[in-house]
Amino acid sequence: MFKKNLKFKIVIAVILMVSLIIGGSFFYISSKISPEEIRKIIISTLSKSFPDANVELTKVDYSVGFSFKFKIQNLSIIPKSTTTNSISAPLFSVNEAEVRIPFWALITGGGTIDIFVNRPFVEFIMFAKDDNNWKRAMGTSQLSSPSNTSSTSSLMTEQKNQVKVINFLINSSLNIKFTDIDLKYNLQNNTSGHITLSRFLLKNLNLKNATAFELASKIELITKDQAVIALDSIIVGHINIHEIILNKDIRSSIVIKLENMQHPLIKGIIPTIKSDIDLTVKRDNGNILVLTKTDIGSMGNINGSISILKEVIEVNEIDTSLGMKDVLEIFAPTIKVIDANNSKFKLTGNVIIKDKKILPKLDFSIQPAIKVNVDNVPGDLQTKMHGSLIRDDINLTVNNSIFKGGVDIHIATSFDINNPVTDLSKLNVIRSEVSIADLNISKEFIQKALYDKKNNNNKDDKSSSSATTSTTNTNINTIATTSTATTTFSDTNVAVKTGQQPLANTKANTKANTKANTKANTTTSSNNNSNLLPPATIQIKCSKVKIGDEQFDGSANISMKENHLGSDDFNFSFSKGKGNISFLVQLLSETSKKVQWKFLLNNLNLNSLKSFLPPMLEEITGVFTGKVDGDLNITTVSSATGAGGGSGKNKVAAEQRDQNIVSSKINYFNHNLDYDLKIINGELKGIKINEIISGVISKIPYVSEVIAQKNYKVNNEFDKLYLKGNSKKDSLFISEFEFTSAKNKIEMKGKGILYAAETRKQSNIELDYIDHTDILAPILEKNIGVNMLPLKLSGIGFNLTPDYIYTLEKLAKLAINKNKDKLTQKVKNELQNKVQDILNKSGVSNDVKNTVNKILPKINLDGLKFGN
Repeated sequence: MFKKNLKFKIVIAVILMVSLIIGGSFFYISSKISPEEIRKIIISTLSKSFPDANVELTKVDYSVGFSFKFKIQNLSIIPKSTTTNSISAPLFSVNEAEVRIPFWALITGGGTIDIFVNRPFVEFIMFAKDDNNWKRAMGTSQLSSPSNTSSTSSLMTEQKNQVKVINFLINSSLNIKFTDIDLKYNLQNNTSGHITLSRFLLKNLNLKNATAFELASKIELITKDQAVIALDSIIVGHINIHEIILNKDIRSSIVIKLENMQHPLIKGIIPTIKSDIDLTVKRDNGNILVLTKTDIGSMGNINGSISILKEVIEVNEIDTSLGMKDVLEIFAPTIKVIDANNSKFKLTGNVIIKDKKILPKLDFSIQPAIKVNVDNVPGDLQTKMHGSLIRDDINLTVNNSIFKGGVDIHIATSFDINNPVTDLSKLNVIRSEVSIADLNISKEFIQKALYDKKNNNNKDDKSSSSATTSTTNTNINTIATTSTATTTFSDTNVAVKTGQQPLANTKANTKANTKANTKANTTTSSNNNSNLLPPATIQIKCSKVKIGDEQFDGSANISMKENHLGSDDFNFSFSKGKGNISFLVQLLSETSKKVQWKFLLNNLNLNSLKSFLPPMLEEITGVFTGKVDGDLNITTVSSATGAGGGSGKNKVAAEQRDQNIVSSKINYFNHNLDYDLKIINGELKGIKINEIISGVISKIPYVSEVIAQKNYKVNNEFDKLYLKGNSKKDSLFISEFEFTSAKNKIEMKGKGILYAAETRKQSNIELDYIDHTDILAPILEKNIGVNMLPLKLSGIGFNLTPDYIYTLEKLAKLAINKNKDKLTQKVKNELQNKVQDILNKSGVSNDVKNTVNKILPKINLDGLKFGN
């Protein structure tokens, strides 16, 4: 019992003694060193480091208990400089900082130390390349070197103190917590940024075991264009400090999470990005290895490894897979014509950066095919691609499926990615091969694309047509006294009387305008020195392309350079004929293009082209030879469509309206083509010649009865059809039309102009129907003196019907001219009798009567007109 009491008393005595020693030590420290003295030491030390700044510290405090607590409040370093570029904000400030050291850590020489820093602020302002607010505040002061005159004893004392501090740190761990960290910067190029770190944690920072860390931040960057780039980030991981100190291989695992991202060029919602990173630093050779796995939500992933050894960086095992659907929704949400479905963009390979050069070896692809909904094209355009970038060599293959066939494009070129050029003319030649095979382009698609029949079948067209066809059985002698109809043949709306030649003048004006436009375009092109096209060669091969019901095969070599693209040897075979196309495309500016071409045809079966002909001529057959040449001008203008509306006074509504606006580009086409075509041994099925002729004949009294009895019919077969004229955007001008049928013994010759239905202008074709049969010809020659019927087809667009009044007026005039001699003699006799009667009643002498009677027969009445 005594021994136990003795031991207890000894323990109590030791505890009391230690307590007295420690308590006395803290009492001595607290009585000798005041918080104000510590505050002055801190201010003095910082002022030496920042001589051109004012150091302010509101309060320093410490307390002793079960732990030693050291606290500072409102520390700030404010520059003294008053230059125009400086601002009053501090370089650095801390609202509150506290250090806690447990009582037992001081006794045992090691423990857990807590450091807490609240609302630190740092600002960096760059005024010039080597001038910033921190450099100005520090001035020219440098840390003083240790004096060489230091005594040996003081040096040994310092070394012993350093050993004690190191031993204390080895046996201790730190918990560091920063909250509400505020970082701002403003660079020389007016780029600024604001980074808010909501927290930065280091847990169990020690020299023996792993240290965990966490960094949560909110970043907002403002570019020189005042655009905002923002994101929230969280970084967590662990690292072993002792591996760094003991010169071992360093290993660390880091997880980075980025969310709430905003970028001015990205309109869609950017998904959360999460990256897992394994970092290894080899001590034997200094090689840094980084393994990354990045998940971009539903968009896909980006994986790879990075190796950094001295000045060589290798990015290996690149494995990227991105869903095209999500990519489009994020980067191009306004594009609705593309259906990416399950298509993915994949990138694999490696990249080496050596001697300041990038050396890639990459393969990329988009598969399965994405679908593109092209206006008026049946089905979808499906396209997929794959390619490679090896050093400077680029190879790209694009496979398109359309019209039940394929269009494959292969592109190859070389491009120095380490020395990119901005002048397109200095690029290496881009070599392209285009293979078009097994396409099936229907007649219905071509007709809709070229003529859009909906415009020709509206109610207005029908009413106009019925108005034109309404006629009466007017007496031919009455019609002969009416005024001759007028017809407009040109865009200048000049009314020209029938029988004159206005079309030649129209064509002359057209050529003059074309020449003027060409000159203007040439001037524009010569004044535009920018190169809009890179140098390139394009080889095109077409095989087994079905157009309508016929097969098309061909090949072409196209060259491209600066602002021109063209070919002189685009040869093709279509149906049983052959052709050649030469063309030149000129990019006059970014919004203006001009295409010139010449289309030569030889023995081409016209039936093969019926898909391209206007509805009224779509059933022409025959074999033709000829040419089509001219130019096409394309002008591109920008437009904006959107929700719009409102006065814009409400800011939120205005912003919402602006977001709904979609910018687009519209192409306007204006062509000018001359055609000269000769067709033999064919048939016109679309015009129904017999119905037209029968309808006209039925209105002629002295012809209709005879023809009806002899069953006079005309079919559409011809030996020769000749067409010559000009075509523009809204009109088709026919300067010469000849139709010859040996079988029917008829001819048709004429001219005219057809306008597009949407112009609402009257289309007209004037024809002379010449008959060589023994049925109609004798009747016409007997009554009007010629074997010809004048015809006129009129209407809106291509919906033409006979103008019977025109025919009757013409026939009346011809009939009057044929009987002109008989009528003239009758007038002379009537005139002579009238004069004689006047003379008898007047009582004049016989000499006067004799003189007048001698003069009357000599009067010339050749200028006498009947009707008009």
